[in-house]
Amino acid sequence: MPFTVGQYLTANDLKSQEDAHTLGNGVINGLKVIPTGPPDMDIHVEIGKAYVADTLVEKGVVTDLAVTAADLTNPRKDIVVCNSAGTLSIVAGTPEAALPDGNVGVYTLNPEPPSIPANSIILAEIWVPAGAAAITGAEIYDKRVSIADFLTHESATTGVHGVGASAVCSEAEAD
Repeated sequence: MPFTVGQYLTANDLKSQEDAHTLGNGVINGLKVIPTGPPDMDIHVEIGKAYVADTLVEKGVVTDLAVTAADLTNPRKDIVVCNSAGTLSIVAGTPEAALPDGNVGVYTLNPEPPSIPANSIILAEIWVPAGAAAITGAEIYDKRVSIADFLTHESATTGVHGVGASAVCSEAEAD
């Protein structure tokens, strides 16, 4: 999940990073969210694999999802998620005036994106401008957290894949 100067960090960003590092939830490969061509109010989720709530999810075909119609007055942030059953969906946010005024997408505090549902990982955040008739690539922000390194590298201290030494305690510490 790339960050750029001026981007606001959300609760979803923190949760997805924490879940990747402590639970092993995240994307192994693929599952990139892209606009349709020509752009409309649909998006594609590419093929790929992820671990979600201790379950390996494999998507072997591109999935099309429809973005809910835009509010005529205010923008909103939607999120694209994958749950442990392998279902891809869009969770619509609540339209609200942009803050700071004049900024868009991840460069705004408001509107806030909806929370990530239980047993799900976030793949992307979609900026839905007021009155939008189409979603372009500039309005889709990649929120995938890669866990590929966790699957191939184990901690030299703990011997546990994807978990740092500080997250694992000995039997003596647990008593």
